[in-house]
Amino acid sequence: KLVRSEDDDYIEIRIEIWVHLIEQDSDQCVAANVMGIGTRRLIVSAKGPEGSFCRNIWHGGYGLVLESIKQVVTGYSGLEYQRQRVCSQCLGSLNIRQAKVWNGKDIQDAEMEGSGTIFCDFGHENDIQTVDESMSSTIDLNPDSTHIALGQELSTVAPFSKL
Repeated sequence: KLVRSEDDDYIEIRIEIWVHLIEQDSDQCVAANVMGIGTRRLIVSAKGPEGSFCRNIWHGGYGLVLESIKQVVTGYSGLEYQRQRVCSQCLGSLNIRQAKVWNGKDIQDAEMEGSGTIFCDFGHENDIQTVDESMSSTIDLNPDSTHIALGQELSTVAPFSKL
């Protein structure tokens, strides 16, 4: 992706996007502790320059991948799935199987609260703009702030029989 730098030059940034379908009983399954036995999780993660509250990541292909997955998943009748976001700080400090997740209602409640942050059950504070793309593109951004964004997750949980 090409972005404009502070001196009005264009620079190329690289965004890495990782997609993986994993079984609940795998040691590498993120937030497996909240999943049912015999389910799978589709993990989508992105890594890149986190400037502008991860706007470069969201618009550098991550949002497009998430939207494409949503279109495919919603096209299957009878497939049960739930989009969840994973606390990036949990991923960096805990066993990944214990990482906390937020569903759409949790995100919506945090947005309505207006503080600009969301907390996981372990007390980790995350900027809502790094967790939810709609907030990243609609809120005035403070370029003086620094935030850590290790990558967010789209998790789809479905029984094996449905895949």
